[in-house]
Amino acid sequence: YSSCAIRASRCSRLSMQVDVNFAPPSFPSSTQPIALSRVHSVTRASVAMGEADVARVVQQVEELLVSGFERGVPALQREAHQADGFLPIASLLHYSPLGPAVWPFGGVGVVADCLRARGSMVVELSGDGSAVRKMPLRVQLRNQLEFLFSDNNYHRDLHLQLLQDEEGYAPLDQVVRSYAQLSQLVDAARGPAARRAALVREAVSSSAELVLQGEEEGGRHDGGGKAPIGGQLRRMTLLEKICTQVEWYLTRRDVAGDGFLMEQLSDPDGWVPISTLCAFPRMRKLCHPQLAAVAHVLSHSPRLQVSDDKSSVRASRQPARSP
Repeated sequence: YSSCAIRASRCSRLSMQVDVNFAPPSFPSSTQPIALSRVHSVTRASVAMGEADVARVVQQVEELLVSGFERGVPALQREAHQADGFLPIASLLHYSPLGPAVWPFGGVGVVADCLRARGSMVVELSGDGSAVRKMPLRVQLRNQLEFLFSDNNYHRDLHLQLLQDEEGYAPLDQVVRSYAQLSQLVDAARGPAARRAALVREAVSSSAELVLQGEEEGGRHDGGGKAPIGGQLRRMTLLEKICTQVEWYLTRRDVAGDGFLMEQLSDPDGWVPISTLCAFPRMRKLCHPQLAAVAHVLSHSPRLQVSDDKSSVRASRQPARSP
């Protein structure tokens, strides 16, 4: 069985790499819906939002922003232009059909709570939860690719696994062409084909979930007028995710604006307790607070320096990419 299975697997992988017309399952527009309990912002009464209610709000926001609804409303268009494309949720409720779906449960906070709970691959919520915008294409591409390789999809996606080699790398060009939603996003990008290919590579390079390997193929085109997207990508290991996250915490340019982190950096030599970093929300999602193991992982990063007693870490001089 073993030798036959290996031979069959290799043959299948080769055939799947050629057949890019295979249609794997579509991406979900967002994560699984979650019911919410909240206090109405006007009546102050407790209200419950079922899964269908949460899904309806997120879906309507997505449809409004994807359709470019604001372009038909001068007031919204001016606000979007003045705020990097962000639209105040209050204005969106006032000018769009979204209001009737939201008012029974409250106001602006309803939209923010629904987007935080359910998530969206096309809508970006502002940091203070007061505004939304359609995600830039680069971010949409990155989100779609990260979902593709996430635990929610990867372990059941036979097509994707057949595209991978023994080290887990899959041809980036093959992945994009195999999934309709990825192809549509790339086709929606403006500019020459080579620029669209560069956009995909940029999206992968900015990911904290994926590893990109290989150089860009310079300007060659296939028969359909599309520039091939050079390189291969794979899922990032847990060790790589931990290093990337801590590198971002300690070497990002806007660290001075993070009051809590600046307090931890008050040490004159820049040391931060690893226990403090492991208590951060993103780190708690990544791993257990196994401090000795985390210290061992961080010691292998060229952008970080671990103290001799393995209790603290600080940044070296090299900048890190955002996760």
